[in-house]
Amino acid sequence: MNTFTSNPTAAGMVARQTIQDRVHDAERRAQVRAVRAERRTARREARVSGATPPANHRLQWWAFRFPHPAR
Repeated sequence: MNTFTSNPTAAGMVARQTIQDRVHDAERRAQVRAVRAERRTARREARVSGATPPANHRLQWWAFRFPHPAR
Protein backbone atom coordinates (compact mmCIF):
# COMPACT_ATOMS: atom_id res chain seq x y z
CA MET A 1 0.00 0.00 0.00
CA ASN A 2 1.13 3.49 -0.70
CA THR A 3 0.23 6.70 1.08
CA PHE A 4 -2.60 7.58 -1.27
CA THR A 5 -4.44 4.29 -0.85
CA SER A 6 -4.08 4.29 2.93
CA ASN A 7 -4.84 8.03 3.30
CA PRO A 8 -7.37 9.32 0.76
CA THR A 9 -7.30 12.76 2.39
CA ALA A 10 -3.64 13.13 1.38
CA ALA A 11 -4.50 12.13 -2.18
CA GLY A 12 -7.20 14.80 -2.28
CA MET A 13 -4.82 17.42 -0.90
CA VAL A 14 -2.19 16.59 -3.51
CA ALA A 15 -4.79 16.66 -6.28
CA ARG A 16 -6.10 20.06 -5.17
CA GLN A 17 -2.58 21.47 -4.94
CA THR A 18 -1.73 20.15 -8.41
CA ILE A 19 -4.88 21.73 -9.82
CA GLN A 20 -4.14 25.05 -8.11
CA ASP A 21 -0.58 25.01 -9.47
CA ARG A 22 -1.80 24.34 -12.99
CA VAL A 23 -4.44 27.06 -12.79
CA HIS A 24 -1.86 29.54 -11.48
CA ASP A 25 0.56 28.61 -14.28
CA ALA A 26 -2.18 28.98 -16.90
CA GLU A 27 -3.14 32.41 -15.54
CA ARG A 28 0.49 33.53 -15.62
CA ARG A 29 0.89 32.31 -19.21
CA ALA A 30 -2.25 34.20 -20.20
CA GLN A 31 -0.89 37.39 -18.63
CA VAL A 32 2.42 37.01 -20.45
CA ARG A 33 0.64 36.35 -23.75
CA ALA A 34 -1.46 39.50 -23.26
CA VAL A 35 1.63 41.62 -22.57
CA ARG A 36 3.37 40.17 -25.64
CA ALA A 37 0.35 40.88 -27.79
CA GLU A 38 0.25 44.50 -26.60
CA ARG A 39 3.95 44.97 -27.32
CA ARG A 40 3.60 43.32 -30.72
CA THR A 41 0.69 45.62 -31.58
CA ALA A 42 2.63 48.68 -30.45
CA ARG A 43 5.66 47.68 -32.54
CA ARG A 44 3.47 47.02 -35.56
CA GLU A 45 1.75 50.41 -35.23
CA ALA A 46 5.10 52.16 -34.83
CA ARG A 47 6.42 50.39 -37.93
CA VAL A 48 3.35 51.28 -39.97
CA SER A 49 3.32 54.91 -38.85
CA GLY A 50 7.03 55.27 -39.57
CA ALA A 51 7.81 56.54 -36.08
CA THR A 52 11.00 54.51 -35.91
CA PRO A 53 13.24 53.67 -38.83
CA PRO A 54 13.81 50.00 -39.54
CA ALA A 55 16.84 48.62 -37.75
CA ASN A 56 19.89 47.74 -39.78
CA HIS A 57 21.35 44.63 -38.17
CA ARG A 58 24.00 43.80 -40.71
CA LEU A 59 27.20 42.69 -39.06
CA GLN A 60 30.59 43.98 -40.01
CA TRP A 61 32.93 41.75 -42.01
CA TRP A 62 35.25 41.29 -39.03
CA ALA A 63 32.46 39.77 -36.93
CA PHE A 64 32.74 36.61 -39.02
CA ARG A 65 36.52 36.61 -39.21
CA PHE A 66 37.33 34.92 -35.90
CA PRO A 67 34.21 33.26 -34.49
CA HIS A 68 34.65 31.77 -31.03
CA PRO A 69 32.31 29.13 -29.61
CA ALA A 70 30.35 30.02 -26.50
CA ARG A 71 31.71 28.52 -23.32
